[in-house]
Parts: sequence; structure tokens; C-alpha cells
Amino acid sequence: MSLKITGFGQVERELKELSEAAVALDGDICQLKFDPSNGSDVERAVREMETEIDRRVSRWRNNAAVKKLVEESKARFRREILDRAKAAKG
Repeated sequence: MSLKITGFGQVERELKELSEAAVALDGDICQLKFDPSNGSDVERAVREMETEIDRRVSRWRNNAAVKKLVEESKARFRREILDRAKAAKG
């Protein structure tokens, strides 16, 4: 009996894309300026950050692992922006 296992090329490609996306999101994402006392300005800053993340990883948008990384990154940066706004308001 002979069994041929295929599909590792797909997995390898997806892992390579995930690695490239992680590198694209490493370091400074963007410089944000916002008024921490203005809720709509804080939300604008969050949207700006999310747009930049999407731009940086757009070439891998069909990769499920990259989508997960993007969701987690956006949530983490959103929390960070909201925390900084709260701390700045005192």
C-alpha cells in the first residue's frame, strides 16, 4: 500500500506569509496625535491605526492566520490607545 501525503506546500506558504506579516507589523505602526478628552478624536486615532495595520498586511488578507494576527493586533493597539487616553485625562 502506498500513501502520498500532499498539502504541506500550502502550509509552508501560509506560515511564510504569517512570518512576513508579523515583520510588517513589528516596530512603530504609525504616529498618532489625538485629544484624549475628545472621544471622537480618540476613535479617529483608533481607526487610523487600524487602517495602517490593514494597509501593511493587505497582500496577505486571504490568509486565516494573518487575519487572526491582525484582529489581535488591532485589539491590543486599541486597548493601548484607550488606556493612554484615559491616563492622560487623569
